[in-house]
Amino acid sequence: MKKITRILGIIAISVIIAIGLVACPDDSKPTLTLTPASVTINDNDLTATVTVGGTATGTVTLGTTALPNGVTAAVEGTTITVTGVRPSTENGSINDSYTVGVTREGVTKDLSVTVNLTTTWTAGGEDDSCECDDDCEIEDCDCGCDTSGNDDPCECCGEDCECADCDDGGCTECVTDPCEDGCEFTEWEVTTPATCTAAGVETEKCEVCGELGTTTRPIPVNEHTFDTDGVCTVCGYEEGSDPCEDGHDHTGSLVCIRDGCDHQYALGDIGPGGGVIFYVADGGAATSPIAHTRPNGFTFFQNKDDTTGIKAHYLEAAPANATGRDNGSATMMWRVGGTSESVTGLVNITTTAIGTGTTAPTAAQMTAINNDIGMGRKNTDLIVAFYGTTEPTYLNAARAANNYAGGTADDWFLPGIGELYWLYQNRAQLDGKSDDGITAMPTTGYFWSSSQISNISAWGQNFSSGGRFTYQKNYDYLVRSVRAF
Repeated sequence: MKKITRILGIIAISVIIAIGLVACPDDSKPTLTLTPASVTINDNDLTATVTVGGTATGTVTLGTTALPNGVTAAVEGTTITVTGVRPSTENGSINDSYTVGVTREGVTKDLSVTVNLTTTWTAGGEDDSCECDDDCEIEDCDCGCDTSGNDDPCECCGEDCECADCDDGGCTECVTDPCEDGCEFTEWEVTTPATCTAAGVETEKCEVCGELGTTTRPIPVNEHTFDTDGVCTVCGYEEGSDPCEDGHDHTGSLVCIRDGCDHQYALGDIGPGGGVIFYVADGGAATSPIAHTRPNGFTFFQNKDDTTGIKAHYLEAAPANATGRDNGSATMMWRVGGTSESVTGLVNITTTAIGTGTTAPTAAQMTAINNDIGMGRKNTDLIVAFYGTTEPTYLNAARAANNYAGGTADDWFLPGIGELYWLYQNRAQLDGKSDDGITAMPTTGYFWSSSQISNISAWGQNFSSGGRFTYQKNYDYLVRSVRAF
C-alpha cells in the first residue's frame, strides 16, 4: 500500500489567554486567573495542548463556543487538547483561530487560542507507518481520520460514492454508486445449492451492482448422481428403486397414482410448484367450525371454456405475493381502465350466498364457499380475456396472478373467493418456511379474489379481521396466486 510522507511545519504558534474578569456576586469565590502554563504542538496528530494555570483550584471545563468545522476540543483536568483537520490535498494548509469558553470554580473566562499550522504532504516515500486496512480504515495513525480507526479516511468520495482504492491520505479513486436510486433486482443467484435430497434456494440479485435482495425462490431437487453400479454417490439411492424419482403424480388423485407409491400431501407441505399446500379436499385439518371434508375431491375448471372440469384434491399457495404495474407495485386494481363493467361469463356471487364480515359462515354459506373451490382458474382466464391487452404497463389482479413466475410451476391463477377463504383459514401453514423460499402471509391487508358480485364490485378477503368483503374494482389490494392439482 502507498505510504505518505508528511512534513509538518509550525509557521506560528500563539496561545493568547484573554483574562476578561467576570463580576462575581459571591465574594467568597476566588479570583480566577488563567495563564498558559505550557503549550505543546504535536505535529503527528495535528493537536495543540494547552495546560491552564492560575490561582484557583478545581477542574477546567469547556464552554459552548462553536469551533471551526472539523475542529474538536476536549478537556481533562486543567489540560485543553484541540485537534485540527488534516488537509485533503497535497500541500494544503491549516490556519485555525478559535475561542473556547472556560469555567473554573464557578467563574467563566474566554480563552482565545490561535493555532496557525502549515502541514504539507506528498505521496510516495518509505518513512511512514500510516496504513489502511482492507476496509479502508486507518490503523493506529491519523491520515485524515480519528486515531481510533473508526472514521472513514475515504471521505473524499462523499455520501454517494464508494472508495475503489484507498491509501494513507484517503481515496485515490472514487466510484459513484451505480444504484444510488435503487437496485434493479432482475437476476438470481444460488444461495443454497439444491441436492438430490433437498431443494435449494436462489435469491434476487441486482444486475447493476450485484447486491442480493430479500426475495427468494426455491430450486427443485437435483437428479441423483449415479456411479457405475447405479447407486447415488450423494444419498445412496439405488437407481430404479423409486417409482417417483422424477416426481409424484397426483393427477385426479389424493394419493400418488404411480405403482408402488402411496405418497399423500399434508397441509403445510412444500407442493410440486414450490409453494405451500394450504387445502386438502379429503380430510385436511379445518380451522372453521364447519368441516370441509370432500372425499371425492373437487371439480377444477382448467380454462374459460371448460364446462366439465377435472378432479383435483389440493390447493397450493405461491411462494410470494404477485406484483403489478411496470414498477413492481405490491397492490393493484381488480379491473382495467376507468369503466366499471361485469366480466362476460363470470358468475356473480351474492353477499347472501357466502356472507360478509367476520361472522363464521352458516352451513349453507359454507357449502357455497366450498362449491366455489375449483373456479379460480376459469375466473382468471375469463378476466384476462375480457380486458385483453389494454394494460401495457399496469397489471390488474387477475393478470398479475396469471403472470406470476415464482416457484417451479407456470399455472398460477387468482383464487376464487372460496379458495381465498381457505387460504386465509390456513395461512399459518406458510409461516416459518423462509428457508424454502416461502414468504409468509401478512397478518394485515386485503387480498383480491377472482370472484365478482356486480359490474362495480368484486370479492376479497380481509387478512386483518378475517372478514369477507366486497369493494369497488378500482381499489388497490394485494394478490397471492394459487394453483390446483
